[in-house]
Amino acid sequence: MTTTTCGKCGSVVRLDHSACPACGEVRSGTSVRAAAAAAPRREDVEIEVRARLMWGESPEGVRADFLRKGVRSVELDVVLRKAVEERKKYYRNLGLKNLIGGAVLFALGLAFLLISNAFFKGEGEIRRLPIWMLIAGITAPVSGILLMVKGGRRMGRPGEGERETEAHTEGD
Repeated sequence: MTTTTCGKCGSVVRLDHSACPACGEVRSGTSVRAAAAAAPRREDVEIEVRARLMWGESPEGVRADFLRKGVRSVELDVVLRKAVEERKKYYRNLGLKNLIGGAVLFALGLAFLLISNAFFKGEGEIRRLPIWMLIAGITAPVSGILLMVKGGRRMGRPGEGERETEAHTEGD
């Protein structure tokens, strides 16, 4: 006995029935078998679910939309779970890159400050100090700290509060 899922209520319907036994939804002149044949292929569902989740749509909204399109709920739940984990992994990796980049900026800014300190004589008399080095010595550590905080948040709560990804690619 082959079954499918009702697009309206999500209950299991046998393919030889023309209406859902739970909600009574009848497809306009088509049988449930024809509706199941018109359901999107699994590969297409995986691609679209992954794309919509990476662009920040809620898993609940994506699930409801695909149930209406006739995708079986069990298959959809597996695809959704995999896509959510992929999104979390992407943001954890991005958070790690932010932490490393922030640490490098912080260290670089401290180095600029130490180098600019070498421009001072022991008596406190200022020799010619490049202003860009002083500005870099202040802004780089501050930027590094902010980037490390952002990276830590992304690693601790991956994907939360992110509206969309910058440029998600398979290689990341």
